[in-house]
Amino acid sequence: MRTGLGRRYGIVCAVPMPRLLRRVAPFALLAPLVSCGGDSPAPTPTQPTSPPTVTSLLILSAPTASIGVGQIVHLSVAERLSDGTVRGVNGSSAAWSLSSMGVVTLSNTGVVEARSAGSATISAAYAGRSASVAIRVVANWPADLDLRLAVLDAADAPPSPADLDLVLGLASDLLFERTGARFRVVDRRTVAADTAANIGRTYLDSWTGEQPDSLLVWSTDDTAVGFGGYSTTIARPAPYLNRYPGVGGEGRAHIAVVHFNHKYGRCGYDTRGVTRISDRSGNGECRNRAGLTCVDNGRFWECPDVAANRYAQPHMFTASTVVHELMHPYGTAGNNDHYGTEACRNRIGMTAALASDLDAAQWHCGMCPDVFLRFRPAGVPNISRIRR
Repeated sequence: MRTGLGRRYGIVCAVPMPRLLRRVAPFALLAPLVSCGGDSPAPTPTQPTSPPTVTSLLILSAPTASIGVGQIVHLSVAERLSDGTVRGVNGSSAAWSLSSMGVVTLSNTGVVEARSAGSATISAAYAGRSASVAIRVVANWPADLDLRLAVLDAADAPPSPADLDLVLGLASDLLFERTGARFRVVDRRTVAADTAANIGRTYLDSWTGEQPDSLLVWSTDDTAVGFGGYSTTIARPAPYLNRYPGVGGEGRAHIAVVHFNHKYGRCGYDTRGVTRISDRSGNGECRNRAGLTCVDNGRFWECPDVAANRYAQPHMFTASTVVHELMHPYGTAGNNDHYGTEACRNRIGMTAALASDLDAAQWHCGMCPDVFLRFRPAGVPNISRIRR
């Protein structure tokens, strides 16, 4: 089992600084735990005095990189509320419009099909608000670059459909920008809570449709809640065939376990990140800097210097965690496949300055850049777009 973004990337250690980490064996939990010591009792959190209001309209699941001719994208619409949450809107209730008819087609429910190379702007209007996205289409895109994904909800309280769609869309975009592949969700369902391996075996033993290459499990088990996510693989009997074989080969299914509502850069919480125990950082929070004054961001209490981080966007952090955990089976060094570790720096010749670059680390979803190079179907040339 491999822990991922977890404490290393903002759940407890809010910023990746490899020099702060102890040497650990492969697959061990990364972050050192720091005692709360003499932290003072937490003040009573402020409560909202009025219901949240709509602040903007969003178009969800829009690709942020080019798509290929023939690809289909299912857009959806949501309202962003003043408390940071999103509320889905029925796609047929929005008014959709398109700038370039020849590049893509657009249905009245937001389904886009790429027809020819070029770019087009798609807009949606609802309840007096509007949003737009640009779609770029390229010709001769490699075929069959989709990761078959089953999304299984084993958490105590499921996220809303709009939040799920937003995170899955962002995660698919992140994967596409780094590898050229997207998710193709072959199933979504609720399952009973259990160990990751048992959930995977039970699901795959009973599944009669198209077999997924990877399973994404939303979980509130102790490891997921404490670290944000982890990954594992399970052996599957023939005729199972993983089209994206990791280091374990084509006969293994990959399982990413993620806590959907994890708090990036949390401050003043217990080791599970659930109960506030102080108004100052402890338990390894804020890059192991105890005693910092916590700040209320309107959703939870966070470290005082993380608001501008890429991961401070809740859906972006969750999407990055999904990609991070799905990439682990393609690495060879367990936790040493994380961005900026000594093993990562030695493998790719990373400078100390780049290893400490927070923006670069979060752009790579906390993974060493060379891991993305191994993620592709058998026989497909590497088309990774690794930055830097």
